[in-house]
Amino acid sequence: MQAISTAIVALLALASMSPAAAAASACPPTGFASKSVFNAAKYFDGRWYAIRQTPVIYQPVNELFCVTADYKLETTNTCKVFRCKDTVVRIDNAANVGAITGPRKKAGLNGVIKDASRPAEASVGPRFLPSFLYGSYWVIEAGSFDDLLAGKTQFTSDNYEWAIITGGKPEVSTPGGCLPGKGPLNGEGFWLFSRKPVVSSVELEKLVALAASKGLDVSALRPVVQDGFCDYARDPVIFIYPNGGSACLNAISTTLTLGSFSTAPDFKAGPIARLKKTDVLGPQKATALDGVLGLGLPEFPQHPNVPTLLSGNLAKMWSTFSLVVASMHTANRDGSYLLIGGVDEKLMNDSKLIAHKVPALPETGWTLDLRGIFVGNRDVAACAAGCMATANTASPVIRLPAAAWKVMDAALETKCTTFEELGDEHVQVCDKDVWLPTLGFVFGDKTFYVAPEHYTAPLASNPKKVAVLVVKEFLEPTTWTLGAPFFRAFHSSFSTIPRAMTLYCDQGETCVDGAIPKKDPIQEAISTAIMALLALASMSPAAAAAAAASACPPTGFASKSVFNAAKYFDGRWYAIRQTPVIYQPVNELFCVTADYKLETTNTCKVFRCKDTVVRIDNAANVGAITGPRKKAGLNGVIKDASRPAEASVGPRFLPSFLYGSYWVIEAGSFDDLLAGKTQFTSDNYEWAIITGGKPEVSTPGGCLPGKGPLNGEGFWLFSRKPVVSSVELEKLVALAASKGLDVSALRPVVQDGCKY
Repeated sequence: MQAISTAIVALLALASMSPAAAAASACPPTGFASKSVFNAAKYFDGRWYAIRQTPVIYQPVNELFCVTADYKLETTNTCKVFRCKDTVVRIDNAANVGAITGPRKKAGLNGVIKDASRPAEASVGPRFLPSFLYGSYWVIEAGSFDDLLAGKTQFTSDNYEWAIITGGKPEVSTPGGCLPGKGPLNGEGFWLFSRKPVVSSVELEKLVALAASKGLDVSALRPVVQDGFCDYARDPVIFIYPNGGSACLNAISTTLTLGSFSTAPDFKAGPIARLKKTDVLGPQKATALDGVLGLGLPEFPQHPNVPTLLSGNLAKMWSTFSLVVASMHTANRDGSYLLIGGVDEKLMNDSKLIAHKVPALPETGWTLDLRGIFVGNRDVAACAAGCMATANTASPVIRLPAAAWKVMDAALETKCTTFEELGDEHVQVCDKDVWLPTLGFVFGDKTFYVAPEHYTAPLASNPKKVAVLVVKEFLEPTTWTLGAPFFRAFHSSFSTIPRAMTLYCDQGETCVDGAIPKKDPIQEAISTAIMALLALASMSPAAAAAAAASACPPTGFASKSVFNAAKYFDGRWYAIRQTPVIYQPVNELFCVTADYKLETTNTCKVFRCKDTVVRIDNAANVGAITGPRKKAGLNGVIKDASRPAEASVGPRFLPSFLYGSYWVIEAGSFDDLLAGKTQFTSDNYEWAIITGGKPEVSTPGGCLPGKGPLNGEGFWLFSRKPVVSSVELEKLVALAASKGLDVSALRPVVQDGCKY
């Protein structure tokens, strides 16, 4: 009988199954396999950057900063002796802890390919362990970004620029698909790798979509901070002033003030010697560096507050980033400044001051080659005689973050809005009165420069001159808008200085109080370009990460102060969102409930006292809403009556001093939440935000609890009803985020269709 065809049967089956049940029956997804056509020698060679990944037991969420994996295919020690061909992958993993400025954590691993017919399936583990204890490492797909962006689904090229990796077969069903989950080594990981540390939003979107098409739960992926501010080698920032540069500085400068050098350790110059700041700058300037953190602005009696205000703010920036600004005044002290630098590796090596190969910058991605910021024509003239004569061989070197050009871009967007054709190039023209940097940025193997308008004229006759070249196709719309947040946050940092963006006003304008007219001797000493650099230092993602690290737990974070425990700990709660924890992993986020009942303790039942205990019955379905029901009986105690929203929870068979923290951070009614209230005094508890105590772990998205395997690492959003509206959920998540919590760690709990 063909009346009910295979297709209709499949449709009926699909209709009768929930998405969760369908996912459960399809894990691992049908046809899931490692990459069949795979060049292991090409893949396991060089550095990979983690762009997205799932936190794992050996790399928790607070270590998702600057994550790298360096691979090298080597002959085994045995084959080095017996001259056979067996190979091992030498793996050096590294990540920063807590922030991109945090300590660098490293791990040395080995990888072996046990079946030559499946070259994309490796086994990986610590070098001290035998390989039969290693965990699975499968390359599911890898290819070039060109092919990915072209919409290809088959990737045959071995030009591996990205990769999708799992810890073996994804056999664990989750609300969002399938995930690996086989042990604490590599069996529970899922990664998106790239050869460059930062990918575009389009590249990321395509890569995530491809992973999802494989049946993987991409909602489990967490962002890894790789925004170009990472110092992967953990070397200090290098400041080099070769002879030519020093002569230039001495010729045109009466004052040299740099950012804090003291935060960086002495630079290791190979086995020869330690290159110290005194070797670079001379004893006198090096000593001055340790105590001076300002810009060294010339004194102007009519504007005495400007240097003080700037110096105070700069001190905070420079001590964090060790960023250098060279302040050089011409002989007549007209307020001119000059910053010369570059990130060209050859330039640094050619200086003959380093007996150490400076870590190479990524071959792709934007990097900054800052040749000069010129303010006023006197700077140009002075530098032409000295500094720039040696700019291509021995200029001072300043390593700046790869994303610095974005901030400069914002300055250009603000002041340089006209594009003109110059030969075959698009030239960005700036107002003649605006002094912007001569800025070179590198994309792949091409270098482009941006400069003030008056530099464009010589370009046709002498293309080798550093001049303006803005190539439109490399500047996506998102590129142009990225600078705006830098300026907004920067402006608030300098809110005490009126018109901090420019610090001056044109003749004929009505100058706001404190603004410096252009006719003032300071003129444009603080140019748009320098402001852009300051903006970069003051509110870069690095600053945000560093601030987050120092702000966990967030200032003022506490449990709910006005709290009716009897009303809260009564009846059923449904988990709407939560973080997976060791006792409730991601495959148990189905139909999660918590039933509470406040009871008199057994002791007080006999002696008629008033001590109470919260009887807790937790339950969840495993693998799907149709999966088996898993239950756990717990007790909760409130140890301090003055803090009724802080309970301690644990298994009933354990003494209460071993319980984990359970804090109700906020609770209230949906009416109050939707009305936009921020204070919730009603004890009509319809929703709640709960954490496992103080969120002391810094993550890329904020703060999370992380104190032990009981309740110390959990974060939940509860509701009295199993399903909430999208608006209610949005408001609840936003409220949790306002508390400083990392809401990106929350996973959805499937409650629709559950039979409790």
